[in-house]
Amino acid sequence: MSVLFSFMAHSLVIMCLCLAIFQVKRWGKYWPVGYVMAALVMVLPVGHWLVIEFPRGLLGDLSLASILMLATYLLSIMKKERINNANSFNGLVILMAIILYPTSLGYSQFDMYSIGFASDGIYNYFIMAIALIGVIAWYMGYAQIAVWLTLSVLAHGLNLFESNNLWNYLLDPLVVIACVVSAFIKACKHILNKFKSNAHNGGSHVQSNA
Repeated sequence: MSVLFSFMAHSLVIMCLCLAIFQVKRWGKYWPVGYVMAALVMVLPVGHWLVIEFPRGLLGDLSLASILMLATYLLSIMKKERINNANSFNGLVILMAIILYPTSLGYSQFDMYSIGFASDGIYNYFIMAIALIGVIAWYMGYAQIAVWLTLSVLAHGLNLFESNNLWNYLLDPLVVIACVVSAFIKACKHILNKFKSNAHNGGSHVQSNA
């Protein structure tokens, strides 16, 4: 069962890559053909392997954050305004990565990764903290965070993937990189828009003085 869910998750990776490469949004009413072509690409044989097996071997099991991000992209690809990661989602993913990865690599005496195992003494407090963050996020209107955390805890409880560590259901390098890139692009757009706004206001001020 865990292998099946893992392949289902990686099918989203291939689907998103194919639709982005094919530029399906420009196909108009023929956009379903792009989805069919992407589905065919997944089962293409390459040697003794299928294409869908390569991302799983390269990336391992995806976290629920990545699955949610990819599913959101697929659902919004044909809409006029594409749904992007919320700033709150990007920020929390990056914050968790900053807390998790350095300690896991031995840069701290305390290993945050270990508390993701149910056998750890702090595991119950970790679950409660994640649940509390999810409830607060939902109450404050951060639906993407609430859905991500809820699905992660449920998937971990059902052992949908091979890992027994909750952190692997919450984060993976793919979503961390995507969130860093998304936050960087949004920051650049904000700075550029602010610069254009200041330039426009400065030009209007000069004309009014003239």
